[in-house]
Amino acid sequence: MLDDDAVIAQSWQQPERFAVLFDRHAAYIHRYITRRAGPQAAEDLVAETFLTAFRKRRRYQHGYASARPWLYGIATHLVGQHYRDQARQHRLYQAAGPAPFSARIPRGVHSCWSVSRARRPEGATRPAAARRRPQ
Repeated sequence: MLDDDAVIAQSWQQPERFAVLFDRHAAYIHRYITRRAGPQAAEDLVAETFLTAFRKRRRYQHGYASARPWLYGIATHLVGQHYRDQARQHRLYQAAGPAPFSARIPRGVHSCWSVSRARRPEGATRPAAARRRPQ
């Protein structure tokens, strides 16, 4: 079995060899990112980590048997970028202010609600089945 340094060197001529690194380290990188950014963002950030590593594989410092620390560094940078992007988006939403009232409620909801209330006889309550609590 070749170490990661040799696999990266081979991937310069045979790009498909880089898949060996993914197979070796993807589970570790996924757990790392999941703990830091959550499961929703983990899949995308893992994919971006390996895509970045593939694009920058000629910059890999040879002499290290494992590429995992290099991959953790890339992943850490991407998680930080993810949080900066989220913060930026939050600031934009805050600056935009609340949505107008009519934009938050779909058209026709007011009339449906008032029509359903108007059809009930005065003093009527919900059907017995709707009043039951789950056990």
